[in-house]
This record gives sequence, C-alpha cells and structure tokens, in this order.
Amino acid sequence: MMPKISIRHNKFLDPIFVGWIKAQPQWKDWKRPSDELIKSQISMYNEEWDKYGERILRGICEATGLNFKRNQIDVYVVSGSLRPFSRPIVIKSGYEPDYFVNVLTHELIHCLYSDNDEEVNKPLHYPHENHTVSVHVYLNAILKYIYIDVLGEPERYELDKKMVADSKLGYNIAWDIVDKIGHLKLIEDFKEKMHEQKKTSR
Repeated sequence: MMPKISIRHNKFLDPIFVGWIKAQPQWKDWKRPSDELIKSQISMYNEEWDKYGERILRGICEATGLNFKRNQIDVYVVSGSLRPFSRPIVIKSGYEPDYFVNVLTHELIHCLYSDNDEEVNKPLHYPHENHTVSVHVYLNAILKYIYIDVLGEPERYELDKKMVADSKLGYNIAWDIVDKIGHLKLIEDFKEKMHEQKKTSR
C-alpha cells in the first residue's frame, strides 16, 4: 500500500517563510504571490502528481527494496523558500508543474530514508568529504532510475542536472558521480550495503 500524498497550502507556515524571505537582503525585491495564484498552482501540482505519483512511489520502493511506513505524507506548499526540504516536506510555490514533480520525488526519497532510518543510516552515505554529495549520490541514482527506467522521460534527468549545474553545495558533483559510475550499479551498491549492515547488526 503506497502512502497518500496530500499537497496543500499551509497557511500557518506561510507567514513564517514570507517573513524570513523579506529579511534577506538579496530578496528585498521579492513579492509574495497572491493566494489565488498559489491556489491555482497547487491545483496544477495535484493534477500533475496524479499522472505520475503511483508509478514514482512504486519505483522508489522497487529501487531501494524499502517501504514507506506512513499512510499519508503531507506536502506543504508555501509562498517562497530558499530550498525545499523533507522534515516535513515544504516546497515553495512558483515551480512549473513538471519540475514540481521532480522536486517532490527528491523529497519523498528523503522521506523513505527517514522511515527506514536504522536500516539505511550508514548505507545511504556515499564515500565523499562533502556531506551534501555523500547523501545525494545514491538518491540521484534512484532519481535517474525513476526518470529513465520507470517514467521513460530522460528530459527530467537533464532538467535536474541543469537546475543544480552551478551549485556551491555539491549537488552537481553528486550527479557527476552518478553519470560516471552508472545509476543501476549505484543502486545495487546501495542494496548490498544495506544487506551487509543487516548482517552485522544481528
């Protein structure tokens, strides 16, 4: 049974994010989108997710050998945010619907890791001195599997790479490693590490 993904505006979190953004000098000219626009975007996000959601969730579980442990996962859309995150899932409005699906898929993999924290605590870290790179190599391998092998839409993979091409945190490096080693090989490596961890923890 896959979890229900509930995508909606969070009117309580939104003012906190609006206040934070307005306090950032580099975002001094940012204007909050209207409630009507946010509502319209969320409607499009739900429509777009409905097209792909079931296949994406099943693909994530298939790639990792893990299962979600929640019946419902709430996805909160707010006016604006520096970047999305997964505890809880908060994503800014303004994304195009197709890219919103990419962003949500990324955060759902983080959620799956959280649901299986003891099992994946060590395996999810790919050897690298940069923490962001370390936790995103296997995640990006799973994303590439979803985009290419499950959805058959390699343009999603190309878009993800393009969006982080100038990242100072290392997201682009994680993609480079996936492309160099191969996403299917990395997924097998991830599963083997989980298997080894299970054996040593008995």
